[in-house]
Amino acid sequence: MKAVIYTRVSRDRAGTERSVTEQEQACREFCDVQGWDVAAVYTDNDLSASRYTRKVRPQFEVLMANLSKYGALVTWEASRATRDLDVYAKLRKVCREHDVLWAYSGRVYDLTRGDDAFSTGLEMLLSERSSDDTSSRIRRTVNAQAVAGKPHGRVPFGYRRVYDPDTGKLLRQVPDETEAPIIREAATRILEGESIYAICHDFKARGIRGISNGDWTTARVKRVLTNPTYMGKRVLRGEVIGDADWEPLLPAETFEALAGVFASDKHMPKYHGTGPRHLLTGIAKCGVCGSPVSRLPDRKGGKESYICRNNWHVARRKDWVDELVTSVVLARLRQPDALQAVNRAAGPEAGELADQLRTLEQRLDGFYAQAAQGALSAPGLARVEERISREMAETRQLLRKVVTPNALTIPDPAQLADSWEQQSLLHRREIIDALMTVEILPTKPGTHTFIPESIRVTWRLS
Repeated sequence: MKAVIYTRVSRDRAGTERSVTEQEQACREFCDVQGWDVAAVYTDNDLSASRYTRKVRPQFEVLMANLSKYGALVTWEASRATRDLDVYAKLRKVCREHDVLWAYSGRVYDLTRGDDAFSTGLEMLLSERSSDDTSSRIRRTVNAQAVAGKPHGRVPFGYRRVYDPDTGKLLRQVPDETEAPIIREAATRILEGESIYAICHDFKARGIRGISNGDWTTARVKRVLTNPTYMGKRVLRGEVIGDADWEPLLPAETFEALAGVFASDKHMPKYHGTGPRHLLTGIAKCGVCGSPVSRLPDRKGGKESYICRNNWHVARRKDWVDELVTSVVLARLRQPDALQAVNRAAGPEAGELADQLRTLEQRLDGFYAQAAQGALSAPGLARVEERISREMAETRQLLRKVVTPNALTIPDPAQLADSWEQQSLLHRREIIDALMTVEILPTKPGTHTFIPESIRVTWRLS
């Protein structure tokens, strides 16, 4: 008779389960005793068979599709095949329809016989109950670790975990020497006004890898820099529940500043794919409807235009508009007050507001502790929580306003103006978009000359 062996082991950091190699050896020895030929072996390593798992067992799926080719299925024990009653029902159906025996724990079962079907079914009920109990223990452990500020689950990018070399027990989570500086660098550059797209492009050019060794994208950068984990907060099911026991990578004022940046439309990432190729597409707007202008090529004369594609309200030669806007921004950058106009540093009250926010958080944690000990009633806690939460929201809003830059930071505006032609197109677009709004206004029908007044520039900062 041809037999097929299936082996599986879940993650076994403590080393209490038999490895897939040991399982296979035991199954082969059993087949030798029965006089069966082992025709195939399927293995799923580090995969659970519980009904709570979200991972697919690829080899088990292949086995189920090919099980009818064999006379017997051999597993080390019943739970190696499954701990889920629904999966067991499918396995039993295939075995019955194709007269496939199931052998485990030193015994052979014929699932067409009532007694064997009852015995294996009862064992599945016990396995599922054991799986349920394990799941409940895990949930209780996760909740307890969360309340204590302990890490759990996947290691966040920027951190690494230290384990006891003897027991494998988690000791602590610490900043990773290679990854943590990447997060701090990205945060600093965004608060200095650089776009997320430019940072991702630079990281790719430098070979800096991100989460799961993948490329950095605008979405990933934003997701990382808005994750309270990096502020030293413990998150459970998407909500902050308290302080974590690991070192924060970003101080509270930096985190709130980033939140303010990402909440502002002008700081949202605008560039994707291969990047922009024209100075004002998507930046300049139609003076009639406000929609961003697009580039229209002129195949005959070779002169490109900026046009409003929404009802074709305006159209203006691209080189004329680019030249005018460039001259205006360069003149502004060379003015004596340019440094004060384009930059704004965090106010001196940022540190005080950050300390005030931490004090409010500690006060609220203290009231939670009193309520847990019965020293504060539920209605009393609700009133206190509402008042302190309101104060925290107001303080956080003030802190965010103080530390959020108005626009990208320019260390030396005059030097930037002198080196304008050497700057990348992406950087020039960022400067223009941060400092001004550009509107293309309609002109009288039949006008064939360029009228500078038809380009309206409004400074964002004054």
